[in-house]
Amino acid sequence: MANLRIGMYEQDLTPEGPVLLPGQFYKRVSTHVESKVYAEIFACEADGEQLILVGLDATKVSKDLNIAVKEAVAKKCPDIDATKILMSATHIHTFPAYASKNSDAEVLTRINKFFPEDYKYVAAVDNDEYMDPTIYFDMLVECISDGIVKAWNKRDTAYIAQEFGRAVVGHCRRVAYNDGTAKMYGIADKATFSEIECASDSGVELFYVFDKDKNPMGALVNIACPAQVLEHCSFISSDYWGKVRDFVKEEYKDFVLVGLCSAAGCQSPRDMVRFILPDTLDPNLTRDNEQRPRLTDPDMYSVEGAIEIGERVSNVVLKKLKSAANNLISDAVLKHKVVNCELPLRRVSESDKLRAEENIRRYIERLPKKEYDAYDKAALHEDTGILLRYEEQETQALIKPEVHFARLGNVAFASNPFELFLDYGNRIRARSLAQQTFLIQLACESYSYLPTEKAEKASHYSAYVSSGYVGHEGGDMLVYRTLEAIKELFAD
Repeated sequence: MANLRIGMYEQDLTPEGPVLLPGQFYKRVSTHVESKVYAEIFACEADGEQLILVGLDATKVSKDLNIAVKEAVAKKCPDIDATKILMSATHIHTFPAYASKNSDAEVLTRINKFFPEDYKYVAAVDNDEYMDPTIYFDMLVECISDGIVKAWNKRDTAYIAQEFGRAVVGHCRRVAYNDGTAKMYGIADKATFSEIECASDSGVELFYVFDKDKNPMGALVNIACPAQVLEHCSFISSDYWGKVRDFVKEEYKDFVLVGLCSAAGCQSPRDMVRFILPDTLDPNLTRDNEQRPRLTDPDMYSVEGAIEIGERVSNVVLKKLKSAANNLISDAVLKHKVVNCELPLRRVSESDKLRAEENIRRYIERLPKKEYDAYDKAALHEDTGILLRYEEQETQALIKPEVHFARLGNVAFASNPFELFLDYGNRIRARSLAQQTFLIQLACESYSYLPTEKAEKASHYSAYVSSGYVGHEGGDMLVYRTLEAIKELFAD
């Protein structure tokens, strides 16, 4: 046990001017800032050990960003052990695109090579006036590293308290049918609908921090749902996390709320049973039957929907803050282990490759013009992904992502670089030796979806080979290694 020294800081990451917005098959350029985007930072030290958590209002944390931020922090503040920095994304789709000067092209750009050279790509939005993603990358590195150093320098004697609450935020977004298939954002009002593929988790893991005078400083909040209410909008926004912070700051204006996305690769803020299809350019959102009126939540593709979820979560944060204030502790065990977790690359067969090549050839032959767009890319996503994976597996058998395991008092923290399906998170939480387990996905690197075996068999986007790098065998290994790491942290 050791006395805790904690600092927290909120770093603005909002750029000026239009930016490219990633996260969809089609091109989006921001028109304005709906709400600012931040890095929310928690820096903790006890008995020489460190734990620095950074929650980014971002789509992902790329490996290049992870490395660059740690290098910048090491130069600015040698007292910080940069290896103990754990950055994760809330997985919004209204965050500026960024790319280091050395980064590879995104997969959605790489699939252009499967079309003949004389075929032209037609973008839904014809606007090239936006910030260069490499310029924003440099801005991000500078801002995030500054924020981490500021949080570290604010360290002082602090108190902590654990709490748990409930708020309906996430729902499984994969709709299953009686032929054994499933579809992300599938239509459920059909006779062929059989079930929603998996559960949802309304639990809200809460970890509060109070200063030496026992005034609230901030909280770590872990929710099993990406921040994607506004994912199709053409503005910069921190989505529902921004609304949570706004409501909490009405009572505690300097409160730092670190949003951490738990295992939620199969989740979204939308109830698929009462689902209303939005008006969007997304080629994955289509309906082949008439939409029926539904009495349901506010539009979970709108600012009103983000506000609704913001109210639900902030109500829990504020309510539990009052009970947390009665259970403060100022000393706790802090342990932090960082490993490169070896997991097998999800592979494809020779027959998969040949079938994909034939599917692509036939599809291109049927195009009426020598043009293709986002709908064509989406239609070929599975097959082009198979060919890209076939190339990769010739030289690569494993991925070795950076993974963090930490203990702070009775709480375990475990990260992963995936959009990890909820079932894996449930297995870890149920068997964890910790009193409370914070699971943090899309952390340190980005390896996209990690589906279950059930989802792989039912297929569709999020379960395709092209949707991620690791399959269910690797998911089982990740669960085992996470549980073993937590067991070691709590061995005493």
